[in-house]
Amino acid sequence: MSDERELLAGTVTELLTDHCGSDRVAAADGGWDEALWGHLERAGLTGIGIGEEAGGSGGDLADAAVVARLCASFAAPVPIAPTLLLAPWLRTAAGLGHRAGPAAVAGEPGVTAVRGAGGWTLRGMARAVPWGRCATGVLVLVSTAEGLALVDADEAVVEPGVNAAGEPADTLRFDGIRVPDEMVRPVTTDLLEELRLRRALATTVMLAGALDRVLELTRRYVGERVQFGKPISSFQLVKQKVAVLAGEAAVAGAAADAAVLAVAEGSTDAAPAVLAARVRAARSATAATAIAHQLHGALGFTREHRLQHFTRRLWVWRDEGGTEGGFQEELGRVLAERGAADFWPTVVRAGT
Repeated sequence: MSDERELLAGTVTELLTDHCGSDRVAAADGGWDEALWGHLERAGLTGIGIGEEAGGSGGDLADAAVVARLCASFAAPVPIAPTLLLAPWLRTAAGLGHRAGPAAVAGEPGVTAVRGAGGWTLRGMARAVPWGRCATGVLVLVSTAEGLALVDADEAVVEPGVNAAGEPADTLRFDGIRVPDEMVRPVTTDLLEELRLRRALATTVMLAGALDRVLELTRRYVGERVQFGKPISSFQLVKQKVAVLAGEAAVAGAAADAAVLAVAEGSTDAAPAVLAARVRAARSATAATAIAHQLHGALGFTREHRLQHFTRRLWVWRDEGGTEGGFQEELGRVLAERGAADFWPTVVRAGT
């Protein structure tokens, strides 16, 4: 990590330590922490990875990933992943201007758009939109007579919903909402494929952040919990479990870093790198949560304990946008399409 990125990480960590304790996370369960978002915004952290000329704070994708991963490691109840890792890229790719504020991306086309004089009329609903109620602008995939399109919308009727992690997953209704022509862009197949990869990358980064914290909490607990007159961290079986957990967190984090780098550099191996990292992070989430709860015992399942803030997120995020098996199949298809001659070089370059 560069000196500048280490400074960024230190700034984010300090801010979250001060403003995102377990009490704040618990209080925001089922909603979001608008005050915390304000702190992040005033520090310029909600514009990381967005060029200053566009109204952002500068930096690149790797910088944005640092902020998102640290927010995940604090279970920060704010829409940092869509705001930093999805919406800016999607707006740029589609030729839409940057919009400040919390963002949401509705990726399933459950909305139709009909063109009329001077604009488009939207009808339908987008279901389970992460952080939909918080967003100042929602990027919505819509069906039109010409095919799929992307709409930058800022009006919708919100029906609040919550996922198992306690995060907003809202239904957005578009009942005759009008949007101007300049807020609608056609969507190509390539853009859809890239959007799926970017979603997978964002989820992988968040999984890595939550795994970092699960490891830290578990190490601390087994060092403090005394059984038979000594810390349980001294027992061989516990040592082995913690070592496996540490390995899972490390490999998921390394895979996430490699995927971010591949995408940031525009590598031809970006797709396999992202898919491999997504599979690895999901697998690590399953193994790590099982170990952490085993070592914490019944305590870790209580609403009062901090562990469940992270394990619930890991369980939800590992299946977000697809299952581990589904991403495995997708990775297999990508590698097969490259042919036998390029199979092993791709595996090596992409770290699959």
